[in-house]
Amino acid sequence: MAERPDSQPEADAIDPLDPELIALPRPRPRVGLVLAASIVVGCGYLLFTLRDDLRFSMAGEATRVTVATAAASTSAYVAVDAIPDRTLVASVADSPGDLGGYRVVPVLGSADKLWIALDRDPWSAPDDYNRTYTGRLRDVDEVAFGDELSRWVAEQPPTPRPMTAAALRKALTEPTGRVQTPSGGTLAVFPQTPVAITEIVPARAQVTAFASSIATEAAWEKALTEAGILAPGAAPSAHTESSWTYVVEAPEGVAAIHTALAQAELFGAIAQPVSHTHFGQLGDLEATAAGVVIGGDTVPWSHIDAVLVLIPRTVPGDARILIAGEAPSDYALVLPAVVALAGFLALFGWAFVRAIRRELPQRAGA
Repeated sequence: MAERPDSQPEADAIDPLDPELIALPRPRPRVGLVLAASIVVGCGYLLFTLRDDLRFSMAGEATRVTVATAAASTSAYVAVDAIPDRTLVASVADSPGDLGGYRVVPVLGSADKLWIALDRDPWSAPDDYNRTYTGRLRDVDEVAFGDELSRWVAEQPPTPRPMTAAALRKALTEPTGRVQTPSGGTLAVFPQTPVAITEIVPARAQVTAFASSIATEAAWEKALTEAGILAPGAAPSAHTESSWTYVVEAPEGVAAIHTALAQAELFGAIAQPVSHTHFGQLGDLEATAAGVVIGGDTVPWSHIDAVLVLIPRTVPGDARILIAGEAPSDYALVLPAVVALAGFLALFGWAFVRAIRRELPQRAGA
Protein backbone atom coordinates (compact mmCIF):
# COMPACT_ATOMS: atom_id res chain seq x y z
CA MET A 1 0.00 0.00 0.00
CA ALA A 2 1.51 3.29 -1.15
CA GLU A 3 2.06 6.01 1.36
CA ARG A 4 0.28 9.39 0.96
CA PRO A 5 2.57 12.29 0.17
CA ASP A 6 3.27 14.54 3.05
CA SER A 7 1.03 17.62 3.07
CA GLN A 8 1.40 20.85 4.97
CA PRO A 9 -0.82 20.97 7.99
CA GLU A 10 -4.04 22.93 7.52
CA ALA A 11 -3.02 25.38 10.19
CA ASP A 12 0.09 26.35 8.21
CA ALA A 13 -2.12 27.32 5.28
CA ILE A 14 -3.65 30.23 7.25
CA ASP A 15 -1.71 33.48 7.24
CA PRO A 16 -0.58 34.48 10.72
CA LEU A 17 -2.22 37.59 12.24
CA ASP A 18 -0.26 40.79 12.01
CA PRO A 19 0.66 41.93 15.55
CA GLU A 20 0.76 45.56 14.46
CA LEU A 21 -2.75 45.26 13.04
CA ILE A 22 -3.97 43.81 16.30
CA ALA A 23 -2.35 46.65 18.22
CA LEU A 24 -4.24 49.32 16.29
CA PRO A 25 -6.90 51.03 18.49
CA ARG A 26 -10.43 50.09 17.62
CA PRO A 27 -12.89 52.93 16.93
CA ARG A 28 -15.10 53.65 19.91
CA PRO A 29 -18.81 52.97 19.41
CA ARG A 30 -20.67 56.13 18.58
CA VAL A 31 -24.24 57.13 19.30
CA GLY A 32 -25.87 58.38 16.16
CA LEU A 33 -27.54 61.74 15.88
CA VAL A 34 -31.02 60.27 15.32
CA LEU A 35 -30.75 57.80 18.21
CA ALA A 36 -29.53 60.45 20.64
CA ALA A 37 -32.24 62.88 19.58
CA SER A 38 -34.94 60.21 19.93
CA ILE A 39 -33.86 59.29 23.46
CA VAL A 40 -33.60 62.94 24.50
CA VAL A 41 -37.10 63.69 23.21
CA GLY A 42 -38.51 60.55 24.83
CA CYS A 43 -36.96 61.26 28.22
CA GLY A 44 -38.07 64.89 28.06
CA TYR A 45 -41.64 63.86 27.30
CA LEU A 46 -41.75 61.37 30.17
CA LEU A 47 -40.32 63.94 32.57
CA PHE A 48 -42.95 66.44 31.45
CA THR A 49 -45.81 63.97 32.00
CA LEU A 50 -44.48 63.02 35.46
CA ARG A 51 -44.16 66.58 36.74
CA ASP A 52 -47.56 66.60 38.52
CA ASP A 53 -47.00 63.12 39.97
CA LEU A 54 -43.58 64.23 41.27
CA ARG A 55 -45.07 67.34 42.88
CA PHE A 56 -47.80 65.26 44.50
CA SER A 57 -45.35 62.60 45.75
CA MET A 58 -43.45 65.31 47.64
CA ALA A 59 -46.56 66.83 49.29
CA GLY A 60 -46.69 66.97 53.07
CA GLU A 61 -49.84 67.10 55.17
CA ALA A 62 -53.18 67.47 53.41
CA THR A 63 -54.37 71.06 53.05
CA ARG A 64 -57.79 71.75 54.57
CA VAL A 65 -60.13 73.37 52.04
CA THR A 66 -63.85 74.06 51.82
CA VAL A 67 -66.28 73.16 49.07
CA ALA A 68 -66.24 76.78 47.93
CA THR A 69 -62.42 77.01 47.74
CA ALA A 70 -61.58 73.47 46.59
CA ALA A 71 -62.21 74.23 42.91
CA ALA A 72 -59.63 77.05 43.02
CA SER A 73 -57.12 75.32 45.31
CA THR A 74 -53.54 75.10 44.04
CA SER A 75 -52.73 72.26 46.43
CA ALA A 76 -52.84 68.72 45.07
CA TYR A 77 -53.27 66.94 48.41
CA VAL A 78 -56.37 68.21 50.21
CA ALA A 79 -58.98 67.32 52.82
CA VAL A 80 -62.51 68.67 52.47
CA ASP A 81 -65.74 68.35 54.45
CA ALA A 82 -68.36 67.58 51.80
CA ILE A 83 -71.77 66.01 51.33
CA PRO A 84 -71.98 63.92 48.14
CA ASP A 85 -75.05 64.27 45.95
CA ARG A 86 -75.93 60.58 45.77
CA THR A 87 -78.80 61.19 43.36
CA LEU A 88 -76.20 61.15 40.58
CA VAL A 89 -73.60 58.38 40.93
CA ALA A 90 -71.46 57.49 37.92
CA SER A 91 -69.55 54.22 37.74
CA VAL A 92 -66.44 54.70 35.61
CA ALA A 93 -63.32 52.70 34.80
CA ASP A 94 -59.86 54.05 35.52
CA SER A 95 -58.66 52.65 32.18
CA PRO A 96 -60.20 50.68 29.27
CA GLY A 97 -60.98 47.13 30.36
CA ASP A 98 -60.37 47.92 34.02
CA LEU A 99 -62.56 45.84 36.34
CA GLY A 100 -62.05 48.29 39.19
CA GLY A 101 -62.62 51.99 38.77
CA TYR A 102 -64.54 54.55 40.77
CA ARG A 103 -67.97 55.71 41.84
CA VAL A 104 -67.95 59.44 41.04
CA VAL A 105 -70.46 61.78 42.69
CA PRO A 106 -70.84 65.57 42.65
CA VAL A 107 -70.64 67.56 45.88
CA LEU A 108 -73.68 69.48 47.08
CA GLY A 109 -73.19 73.23 46.98
CA SER A 110 -70.38 73.14 44.41
CA ALA A 111 -72.49 73.77 41.27
CA ASP A 112 -71.08 70.45 39.98
CA LYS A 113 -67.56 71.93 39.96
CA LEU A 114 -66.29 69.51 42.60
CA TRP A 115 -66.65 65.72 42.31
CA ILE A 116 -65.45 62.91 44.56
CA ALA A 117 -64.14 59.64 43.13
CA LEU A 118 -64.73 56.78 45.57
CA ASP A 119 -63.69 53.16 45.29
CA ARG A 120 -66.18 51.34 43.06
CA ASP A 121 -66.36 48.47 45.57
CA PRO A 122 -68.25 49.82 48.63
CA TRP A 123 -67.09 46.86 50.71
CA SER A 124 -63.43 47.78 50.38
CA ALA A 125 -63.91 51.53 50.87
CA PRO A 126 -63.29 52.71 54.45
CA ASP A 127 -66.20 54.11 56.43
CA ASP A 128 -66.18 57.89 56.64
CA TYR A 129 -68.87 58.99 59.03
CA ASN A 130 -67.62 62.56 59.45
CA ARG A 131 -67.87 63.20 55.68
CA THR A 132 -64.25 64.35 55.46
CA TYR A 133 -62.64 63.21 52.22
CA THR A 134 -58.86 63.27 51.77
CA GLY A 135 -57.05 62.61 48.53
CA ARG A 136 -55.58 64.01 45.35
CA LEU A 137 -57.34 66.94 43.68
CA ARG A 138 -57.11 66.91 39.87
CA ASP A 139 -58.68 68.69 36.92
CA VAL A 140 -61.37 66.69 35.15
CA ASP A 141 -59.40 66.69 31.89
CA GLU A 142 -56.37 65.18 33.66
CA VAL A 143 -58.01 61.92 34.74
CA ALA A 144 -58.37 58.96 32.41
CA PHE A 145 -62.13 58.71 32.97
CA GLY A 146 -62.89 62.42 32.44
CA ASP A 147 -64.46 61.99 28.99
CA GLU A 148 -66.40 58.91 30.08
CA LEU A 149 -67.80 60.78 33.07
CA SER A 150 -68.86 63.76 30.93
CA ARG A 151 -70.61 61.50 28.40
CA TRP A 152 -72.44 59.53 31.08
CA VAL A 153 -73.69 62.64 32.89
CA ALA A 154 -74.87 64.22 29.62
CA GLU A 155 -76.94 61.09 28.83
CA GLN A 156 -78.88 61.23 32.12
CA PRO A 157 -82.43 62.66 32.24
CA PRO A 158 -82.87 66.14 33.73
CA THR A 159 -82.62 66.19 37.50
CA PRO A 160 -85.27 67.91 39.66
CA ARG A 161 -83.45 70.62 41.63
CA PRO A 162 -85.17 72.52 44.44
CA MET A 163 -85.27 76.27 44.81
CA THR A 164 -87.11 78.63 47.12
CA ALA A 165 -90.03 80.88 46.23
CA ALA A 166 -87.79 83.90 46.87
CA ALA A 167 -85.19 82.56 44.42
CA LEU A 168 -87.91 81.97 41.82
CA ARG A 169 -89.24 85.50 42.27
CA LYS A 170 -85.76 86.95 41.85
CA ALA A 171 -85.12 84.81 38.76
CA LEU A 172 -88.32 86.19 37.16
CA THR A 173 -87.87 89.84 38.14
CA GLU A 174 -84.07 89.99 37.73
CA PRO A 175 -83.20 87.36 35.11
CA THR A 176 -79.49 86.54 34.98
CA GLY A 177 -79.62 83.04 33.53
CA ARG A 178 -78.80 81.50 36.92
CA VAL A 179 -80.85 80.70 40.02
CA GLN A 180 -79.71 80.04 43.56
CA THR A 181 -80.34 76.71 45.29
CA PRO A 182 -81.05 76.20 49.00
CA SER A 183 -77.59 74.62 49.41
CA GLY A 184 -75.93 77.87 48.30
CA GLY A 185 -75.00 76.88 44.74
CA THR A 186 -76.31 78.25 41.48
CA LEU A 187 -77.91 76.61 38.47
CA ALA A 188 -77.98 77.69 34.85
CA VAL A 189 -81.57 78.06 33.61
CA PHE A 190 -83.14 78.92 30.28
CA PRO A 191 -86.61 80.06 29.11
CA GLN A 192 -87.45 76.45 28.16
CA THR A 193 -86.42 75.04 31.56
CA PRO A 194 -89.35 72.99 32.99
CA VAL A 195 -90.69 74.22 36.34
CA ALA A 196 -93.01 72.52 38.86
CA ILE A 197 -94.64 74.65 41.60
CA THR A 198 -96.43 72.93 44.48
CA GLU A 199 -99.20 75.07 45.99
CA ILE A 200 -100.70 74.48 49.44
CA VAL A 201 -104.47 74.85 49.10
CA PRO A 202 -105.62 77.08 51.97
CA ALA A 203 -108.43 76.21 54.41
CA ARG A 204 -108.40 72.55 53.44
CA ALA A 205 -106.84 69.41 54.84
CA GLN A 206 -106.46 65.81 53.80
CA VAL A 207 -107.37 63.24 56.44
CA THR A 208 -106.25 59.65 55.89
CA ALA A 209 -107.82 57.02 58.17
CA PHE A 210 -106.28 53.57 58.51
CA ALA A 211 -108.02 50.33 59.42
CA SER A 212 -107.07 49.79 63.05
CA SER A 213 -109.44 49.77 66.04
CA ILE A 214 -111.89 51.36 63.60
CA ALA A 215 -111.89 48.87 60.76
CA THR A 216 -114.50 49.98 58.21
CA GLU A 217 -115.21 53.00 56.05
CA ALA A 218 -118.66 53.48 57.59
CA ALA A 219 -117.21 53.42 61.11
CA TRP A 220 -114.57 55.98 60.21
CA GLU A 221 -117.12 58.22 58.51
CA LYS A 222 -119.25 58.15 61.65
CA ALA A 223 -116.30 58.84 63.95
CA LEU A 224 -114.95 61.75 61.91
CA THR A 225 -118.45 63.24 61.58
CA GLU A 226 -119.06 63.04 65.32
CA ALA A 227 -115.67 64.74 65.91
CA GLY A 228 -116.81 67.67 63.76
CA ILE A 229 -114.09 67.05 61.20
CA LEU A 230 -116.03 65.53 58.30
CA ALA A 231 -119.28 66.83 56.79
CA PRO A 232 -122.13 64.30 57.00
CA GLY A 233 -122.37 62.04 53.96
CA ALA A 234 -118.94 62.98 52.57
CA ALA A 235 -117.31 60.23 50.54
CA PRO A 236 -113.58 59.48 50.52
CA SER A 237 -111.57 61.03 47.69
CA ALA A 238 -109.29 58.01 47.56
CA HIS A 239 -109.04 54.64 49.27
CA THR A 240 -107.12 51.39 49.46
CA GLU A 241 -108.01 48.06 51.07
CA SER A 242 -106.94 49.39 54.46
CA SER A 243 -107.22 53.19 54.30
CA TRP A 244 -109.61 55.99 53.34
CA THR A 245 -108.68 59.57 52.46
CA TYR A 246 -111.07 62.51 52.91
CA VAL A 247 -110.69 66.17 51.95
CA VAL A 248 -112.13 68.31 54.73
CA GLU A 249 -112.62 71.98 55.41
CA ALA A 250 -109.88 73.45 57.64
CA PRO A 251 -110.50 77.18 58.07
CA GLU A 252 -108.10 77.27 61.04
CA GLY A 253 -105.40 75.23 59.31
CA VAL A 254 -104.14 71.67 59.45
CA ALA A 255 -102.97 72.07 63.06
CA ALA A 256 -106.58 72.47 64.18
CA ILE A 257 -107.47 69.17 62.50
CA HIS A 258 -104.60 67.46 64.32
CA THR A 259 -105.96 68.80 67.60
CA ALA A 260 -109.50 67.62 66.81
CA LEU A 261 -108.26 64.10 65.98
CA ALA A 262 -106.30 63.92 69.23
CA GLN A 263 -109.24 65.18 71.33
CA ALA A 264 -111.52 62.56 69.76
CA GLU A 265 -108.81 59.90 70.35
CA LEU A 266 -108.80 59.04 66.65
CA PHE A 267 -105.14 58.04 66.64
CA GLY A 268 -105.55 55.87 63.54
CA ALA A 269 -105.91 58.93 61.29
CA ILE A 270 -103.48 61.64 60.19
CA ALA A 271 -104.06 65.11 58.74
CA GLN A 272 -101.95 66.62 55.97
CA PRO A 273 -102.13 69.76 53.82
CA VAL A 274 -103.88 69.58 50.46
CA SER A 275 -101.47 70.45 47.66
CA HIS A 276 -101.69 71.03 43.93
CA THR A 277 -98.75 71.01 41.52
CA HIS A 278 -98.57 73.40 38.56
CA PHE A 279 -96.30 72.70 35.59
CA GLY A 280 -94.83 75.11 33.04
CA GLN A 281 -91.66 76.54 31.53
CA LEU A 282 -89.61 79.26 33.14
CA GLY A 283 -90.03 81.59 30.16
CA ASP A 284 -93.83 81.36 30.41
CA LEU A 285 -93.98 82.32 34.10
CA GLU A 286 -94.79 85.85 35.23
CA ALA A 287 -94.08 87.37 38.63
CA THR A 288 -96.66 89.78 40.07
CA ALA A 289 -97.13 91.34 43.47
CA ALA A 290 -99.87 88.81 44.25
CA GLY A 291 -97.96 85.73 43.16
CA VAL A 292 -96.57 83.83 40.20
CA VAL A 293 -98.71 83.26 37.11
CA ILE A 294 -98.29 79.75 35.69
CA GLY A 295 -100.59 78.09 33.18
CA GLY A 296 -103.18 80.85 33.57
CA ASP A 297 -103.38 80.38 37.36
CA THR A 298 -101.99 82.78 39.94
CA VAL A 299 -100.28 81.05 42.85
CA PRO A 300 -99.84 83.39 45.84
CA TRP A 301 -96.26 83.62 47.06
CA SER A 302 -97.30 82.62 50.57
CA HIS A 303 -98.99 79.45 49.28
CA ILE A 304 -95.90 78.06 47.50
CA ASP A 305 -94.65 74.96 49.28
CA ALA A 306 -91.95 73.82 46.85
CA VAL A 307 -90.40 74.77 43.52
CA LEU A 308 -88.55 72.30 41.34
CA VAL A 309 -86.65 73.01 38.13
CA LEU A 310 -85.59 70.20 35.79
CA ILE A 311 -81.94 70.84 34.98
CA PRO A 312 -79.82 68.73 32.59
CA ARG A 313 -76.64 67.84 34.47
CA THR A 314 -73.24 68.49 32.90
CA VAL A 315 -69.63 68.34 34.03
CA PRO A 316 -68.22 71.89 33.74
CA GLY A 317 -64.95 72.25 31.87
CA ASP A 318 -63.27 73.68 34.99
CA ALA A 319 -64.56 70.94 37.29
CA ARG A 320 -62.16 69.18 39.62
CA ILE A 321 -62.18 65.63 40.95
CA LEU A 322 -60.97 64.52 44.37
CA ILE A 323 -59.54 60.99 44.16
CA ALA A 324 -60.46 59.91 47.68
CA GLY A 325 -57.84 57.81 49.46
CA GLU A 326 -54.98 58.64 47.08
CA ALA A 327 -51.89 59.70 49.09
CA PRO A 328 -48.34 60.86 48.26
CA SER A 329 -46.98 57.56 49.55
CA ASP A 330 -48.67 55.82 46.61
CA TYR A 331 -46.21 57.65 44.32
CA ALA A 332 -42.99 56.75 46.15
CA LEU A 333 -41.38 55.34 42.97
CA VAL A 334 -41.90 58.52 40.96
CA LEU A 335 -38.81 60.29 42.34
CA PRO A 336 -36.36 57.43 41.51
CA ALA A 337 -37.92 57.20 38.05
CA VAL A 338 -37.46 60.94 37.50
CA VAL A 339 -33.83 60.78 38.65
CA ALA A 340 -33.14 57.89 36.26
CA LEU A 341 -34.83 59.68 33.36
CA ALA A 342 -32.90 62.87 34.13
CA GLY A 343 -29.66 60.87 34.05
CA PHE A 344 -30.54 59.38 30.67
CA LEU A 345 -31.50 62.82 29.41
CA ALA A 346 -28.16 64.31 30.47
CA LEU A 347 -26.14 61.39 29.07
CA PHE A 348 -27.80 61.29 25.68
CA GLY A 349 -28.06 65.06 25.58
CA TRP A 350 -24.24 65.16 25.69
CA ALA A 351 -24.15 62.40 23.07
CA PHE A 352 -26.46 64.48 20.91
CA VAL A 353 -24.13 67.51 21.19
CA ARG A 354 -21.11 65.37 20.28
CA ALA A 355 -22.95 63.91 17.32
CA ILE A 356 -23.74 67.40 16.04
CA ARG A 357 -20.10 68.47 16.42
CA ARG A 358 -19.01 65.37 14.55
CA GLU A 359 -21.51 65.78 11.72
CA LEU A 360 -20.98 69.48 11.04
CA PRO A 361 -17.32 69.29 9.90
CA GLN A 362 -18.10 66.31 7.70
CA ARG A 363 -20.96 68.11 5.96
CA ALA A 364 -18.88 71.30 5.65
CA GLY A 365 -16.06 69.35 3.99
CA ALA A 366 -18.48 67.73 1.61
